[in-house]
Amino acid sequence: FRYDKSMDIQILTIIGLSITAAIVCFFTAMTGSGSGLILVPLLILAGLSPVQAIAVHKFEALWTVVSGIRYWKNKQVLTLDFPWYLFLGSIGTFFGAREIHFISNQTLQIIVGGAILIVALLIAFFHKQPDPTKEIKLWKRPVLIVAMLFFGFYEGMYGSGNGFFIAALFFSL
Repeated sequence: FRYDKSMDIQILTIIGLSITAAIVCFFTAMTGSGSGLILVPLLILAGLSPVQAIAVHKFEALWTVVSGIRYWKNKQVLTLDFPWYLFLGSIGTFFGAREIHFISNQTLQIIVGGAILIVALLIAFFHKQPDPTKEIKLWKRPVLIVAMLFFGFYEGMYGSGNGFFIAALFFSL
């Protein structure tokens, strides 16, 4: 075994990114959105390919399941439609994660940058406060259910801003 100083830098980078991911997860669990907007560009800047950065983000995002369980226990999700969201979202995610491997790194970097810009602009200019007393109309439920297939595909492909997009759809309908 040979000692190599570059290993020290790599270890420090991994530790720094791990701490950053933990902080991002903390805030993402509270807001439901934001981890991909922060973590994926940092991972790319740290030297990972876009596919590797997105894959790390996907595993980091698994920790938000804990906050999802808390929302479920507090009955803050539409429990009637949730199995459909989960089922169709999972199908979409499977195909999105499969398709990302057919896109070049240069194209993915453009997609990552574009998605971050679009989400940032939407948040800055079109953010609307939700009305907790608003009842969801019966005809809107199928729209939300079918939309989960497309959100799942986007989440599997990239996913940055997906929490914001889903929340915006729920609040706007």
